[in-house]
Amino acid sequence: MFKMDAAGTLTTLHSFTGSDGSYPNGLIQASDGSFYGTTSEGGADDVGVVFRLRKTTGINELKLTLNAGGTGAISIGGTAANVRPGYATAAVDSGATPYGTAVFRLSQNGVIVSEAAVPASPPTRSARVFIDYRTDVPAGVGALDIYTGLAIAHRGASPAAITYTLRDRDAQIVATGHGSLGVGAHFAKFIHELRDVAPDFNLPASFPAATRFGSLEITSSQPVSVVALRLTTNQRGETLLTSTPIADLSASLTNSPVYFAHLADGGGFTTTLILLNTSNGTESGTLAIFDDNGAPLTLSDSGGTAASAFPYSIPAGGAFVFQTALAPASFPTARPAFLSPSPASPPQFPPRMRASMSTSPVATTPAWQSPIPAVRPTVLSSRPSRITGARRLEMDRRS
Repeated sequence: MFKMDAAGTLTTLHSFTGSDGSYPNGLIQASDGSFYGTTSEGGADDVGVVFRLRKTTGINELKLTLNAGGTGAISIGGTAANVRPGYATAAVDSGATPYGTAVFRLSQNGVIVSEAAVPASPPTRSARVFIDYRTDVPAGVGALDIYTGLAIAHRGASPAAITYTLRDRDAQIVATGHGSLGVGAHFAKFIHELRDVAPDFNLPASFPAATRFGSLEITSSQPVSVVALRLTTNQRGETLLTSTPIADLSASLTNSPVYFAHLADGGGFTTTLILLNTSNGTESGTLAIFDDNGAPLTLSDSGGTAASAFPYSIPAGGAFVFQTALAPASFPTARPAFLSPSPASPPQFPPRMRASMSTSPVATTPAWQSPIPAVRPTVLSSRPSRITGARRLEMDRRS
């Protein structure tokens, strides 16, 4: 098997030796970007084999072997002078697909100022991302700027036509745009830069001051991988990272409770809880907060209401944002949380930065790129783990 470049130069990709097949036939490309084919002879019984040729497009491959119950990580140093955005895939040679997490690390002036972990991003045709875009937000001494950025990677066999629909918290459409993404392509943009890839996407200038919160629905003709980060520039000019919810709209809806295993308020801590309605009807219920012993815990929200239970009602396509008020305390007071949602399940991204990533054979986790910070990717693969002994916040659902 060989390939030919634009200049007509042939490069041998693989030579069949008999034990791995003989006399290969034609190739077909599958939706995962790999090429599959058969041979007429060779193999264990000399009846031919089925083989796969992975498309790497010149990208360096790093091998990682995980023992049963084990973990592994591959990191990229992030020492390059210029930002090199991109994405990563983790193909499976044998065994089951590992659980994967990307860890983004940002350093400024030689000091690590923030890290954020994001799960691997299985490709989907329909997703919804929580948007938090605010500027000059009063916060103690000075003000904050808060941005939401998203990255999309496409490893399918055909170009993807993508529609972007931005809604406010009440599910009213704020902006709509259209774009395309080529095979193997990737981009990363803040919400206010989305017009770069969707020319008809017109974000109102008043959004960061008036609307502030919302959700971006991403609908694609081909499965694409989506990841998002919320970036805050603090009073010292440092960029802080955290993950922001992404809902796969193709996932089955449930009415099971939603649990937030930890909540902290006081001593400088606040907690924001975000729910996205991914159903076609209104979702309503109650957000209940508990202390370490399971007793109701009274907190004040950002509007000044003190309670241990807060009702919510989210229109189809809308969002619910609950934030604790900053309670005075001598030390940080950690309080867990639990939530029960409505018909739809609520969902789950810079100077110098390192990222860690891993995915399924087809799932991709894009490395974040941003005009404010710079990104350096890293690859991490691990098996899932469980957290026990956490406190809870509970939300009961009412239809």
